[in-house]
Amino acid sequence: VAGQMDIDGTELAPIDPDQVRRVARELGVHGHVTAFAVAGFAGHVNPAHELAVKDIIRAETGLPVTCGYEITEGANYRIRAETAALNARIMPYLDLLISQVQHGLMERGIRAPVMVVRSDGSLVSLKVAREQPILTLLSGPAASVAGARHLAGCRDAVVIDIGGTTTDMAIVTGGEVPVCAEGAIVGKWQTHVAALDMRTVGLGGDSRIQLERGHVQIGPQRVAPIGWLIHRYPAAVDAIRWVELNMRSFDVTTGGAEILVGLGVDRPGDLMEPERSVL
Repeated sequence: VAGQMDIDGTELAPIDPDQVRRVARELGVHGHVTAFAVAGFAGHVNPAHELAVKDIIRAETGLPVTCGYEITEGANYRIRAETAALNARIMPYLDLLISQVQHGLMERGIRAPVMVVRSDGSLVSLKVAREQPILTLLSGPAASVAGARHLAGCRDAVVIDIGGTTTDMAIVTGGEVPVCAEGAIVGKWQTHVAALDMRTVGLGGDSRIQLERGHVQIGPQRVAPIGWLIHRYPAAVDAIRWVELNMRSFDVTTGGAEILVGLGVDRPGDLMEPERSVL
């Protein structure tokens, strides 16, 4: 959208409120957008444009809005914009999670204050976590490192946390874990989020591991154990019996037999006819 700041925060061109309203309606009211990110050049020096655009979007759509200056003071404009976009993308999800946690606690009569772990191992309130969920990036591994350090009582250690979806590794030196000076990297995205210096790979308890032509491939697909399948879908017993009876017919295949389960989610709209027939 229109609007420009100089490097020192001096306004070079004003924003166009009518344009912002039009874009907000197109994306948030008539489109499929669930949250907005607003980032402007030199916004960390003068956030006036970001704030004005944020107010207009909220008035027009009522949807969550993240400003770049709220998330990071870093000067790299591209990384600031990407960090704000990632924050906006996960706002609806963390908000839903926090609401469910609060509901569960209320049902059990628990009135204790709830804090959320940040990427650097510190704590924030629910309000901050709702507004800046990207600060919780890699918070699970950060908490596990703190727990492992406490339980082991070691000032120097290598911590490997194998969870349900990922394996996280960090080095504790002198009782401390270094913090990434450049910010956490998520996939191909560099962020300005301060996080403990650790490495994460997509190997977890339900990661699909395949041996294809001598090469091991880990994920990104996930698999469920047969016990879970039978518990949730008792009729799957028939499918397992069929596989057992016909296993010899497939001894030349390069892959293992798979049982697919329809989970009842909405069907994607871009399926081809053969895919629709199978589903």
